[in-house]
Amino acid sequence: MMEKVKTTVLAFLVGLSLLQTLVLSYSNPNYDPIPQNDYVKTEPLGSTVETKDLLFPDQIVLHLGNQAHTVLYPNIAKYYSIGNKIKGRTFEDVRRISQGITASGLEDARTKQPGIELRFSQGISLNILQKMFQFKGDMPQENTLIGTILIYLKEDKQTVKTLLFPPDSTTPLYEVNRSDFSAKDFSADDRDSFIAYQEESMPYHLSTSGDFYLPDKEITLSKKEYQMVQFTAEQLKSTLFVDPIITRNLTERDGSQIYTDGKKGLQITSDQRWMIYSDPVAPVEAKNDAYENLQAGVRFINQHGGWNGRYKLVKPSSYPSYSDQTFEFAIMLDGVPIFAKESESVGIIRITVQKGIISNYERSMINTDMTQPKREEAVTLQGGQDLEERIRSHPKKPGLSIVNVFVAYQAEYSENGFTMMPVWMVQWKDGSIEPLK
Repeated sequence: MMEKVKTTVLAFLVGLSLLQTLVLSYSNPNYDPIPQNDYVKTEPLGSTVETKDLLFPDQIVLHLGNQAHTVLYPNIAKYYSIGNKIKGRTFEDVRRISQGITASGLEDARTKQPGIELRFSQGISLNILQKMFQFKGDMPQENTLIGTILIYLKEDKQTVKTLLFPPDSTTPLYEVNRSDFSAKDFSADDRDSFIAYQEESMPYHLSTSGDFYLPDKEITLSKKEYQMVQFTAEQLKSTLFVDPIITRNLTERDGSQIYTDGKKGLQITSDQRWMIYSDPVAPVEAKNDAYENLQAGVRFINQHGGWNGRYKLVKPSSYPSYSDQTFEFAIMLDGVPIFAKESESVGIIRITVQKGIISNYERSMINTDMTQPKREEAVTLQGGQDLEERIRSHPKKPGLSIVNVFVAYQAEYSENGFTMMPVWMVQWKDGSIEPLK
């Protein structure tokens, strides 16, 4: 009797199971979606830019002939006017220099002949340089770093020559076979020429301490004070996670906060000044295209944090050279860079891209509008022989030479804000940078 009951119950359960299977197979699922109002809508946290807006020389040096020079920075109209004119010209067939150019010949080209120098203090890769200017025809296969482009009128007053130099070198590596520059571009009598822009500009000279240009007189900049404005954790969560509601929060021993949805992670340092976002991706065996990755990185930043000022592509601080996957951007103030004693400076953005996929994104959490200081004060920086003497007196580094001396802002933080102080900075051959003593 008991066995019959067990058999009947078992048959019933099997039949019920089959019925449930049929119901699940042929019925529409009844989803219980999260209400749309529960999602945090992403709002722009900064402005957007195009990749080309992040690529420009640190300086445009104009050679006027007769050892007269002036330097333009990317904060004045003349810089952009001349830069745009150069972008409209073509450089055709870049080749390695087969016959050496003498040091005296180069010195004459820069001191006696009219011309232009585009200077990239950290260098810029040749394949990205091709996206900035109109290079045509044959190009070198190697992706060399270029530090300077020198365009000058030769002694015959008819021929224009273009040379490309590696960073921190006075020996040219490449020359341009043909270009559409003409003698008219360097005529002081032609109001549309490059060197006609110099009538009211500060005179500069080639330093006796290295291959860089210094003002003949004192220059005046502004000390600027800012109120501290930062991204909040909620803002970053809403822009970096598809559904911020499901993120979990962890606190590390050092006080840093970690937010994760199980795959992606966001870390905010204990001082609330630096964030690191990671989205692990599988290793990619295919070759990375540096410019395509750069464009993908810029698009991602546009959508997830944006830009709070004028930024420039720079060499990643932890890399000996540029990378085709990791890109770093630094904010510019009044056309010059910013440095800080702290490792995570205001206005630094770093991103890693593999075949167009973002795997790591770091940035300063300071989001102050750099165009709106709360207080300004004029500061005078030395020039001329006083500056030259100060450079000669600067403490030396064994085995290293000074490759650049330039104006920058040094950031000094306080509890509720920060100050930007204009200073002279020294760059050594190994890439290290420090304030001029």
